[in-house]
Amino acid sequence: MSRILLVGTDCSMTKMTGRLLKRNGFDVQCAIGTAEAMEAITGTEIAAVIADLELSSREIADFCREVKQYSRAIKLLLISGSEEDEIPILTSGADDWIKKPYQMRILYTRINVLLRQE
Repeated sequence: MSRILLVGTDCSMTKMTGRLLKRNGFDVQCAIGTAEAMEAITGTEIAAVIADLELSSREIADFCREVKQYSRAIKLLLISGSEEDEIPILTSGADDWIKKPYQMRILYTRINVLLRQE
């Protein structure tokens, strides 16, 4: 089973989402913030990173580039509350993007699609 790294800035929301993903059959590891995420990526085999980060467009783009510089094989899906983030996210290396609020079944489907692309 492919491991997913779920990254967020809100600890309780990230852990709750992680539990929902696990209940739906995903192998999930959670990280809070970009530093913890990069530590997890370099220390564990990760197939996909799902990130819901309350950062500026520039910081999100930097995170996307950093993940893809580490490994182009890692699939990257970013969650954002602003449609203005979509273009910077996708042009910075993310493989997919979802706007908040979203339905969990949409998130599950998009993760499955990303993992099929391995």
